[in-house]
Amino acid sequence: MKTQTDNNAIEKSILIAEFWGYKFHPADPWYKFGYLSHYWIKNHDNSIQRLKPEYFRFDSDWNWLIPVIKKISSMETNTSILKTAQSKFLENVKKEVLWDEIDKAIDCVVEFIIIYNKNKI
Repeated sequence: MKTQTDNNAIEKSILIAEFWGYKFHPADPWYKFGYLSHYWIKNHDNSIQRLKPEYFRFDSDWNWLIPVIKKISSMETNTSILKTAQSKFLENVKKEVLWDEIDKAIDCVVEFIIIYNKNKI
């Protein structure tokens, strides 16, 4: 049985995955084997990676989260709201990475993405 904490972690991971570039593909009941809903992304070698949200590891593996942190850090922000959010993000996330606090780092990432999604042009 999934707990509220599990659902919250999955929701955060989905938000991060979509920001990273994963696309949602709904279930296809007409497919021969009942294709399940999943997220997919095209890799650099043009292969496609398909994952169900439960398999995202942004909340538990720095190897998944650090590239997202780098993407946010190097983004060109075009509004003062996003520039402020990016500065705040960089200030806060550095501490969390330094102290190996992935739970707090993911909260910094999610907070930035929510602001970004509301203010992107």
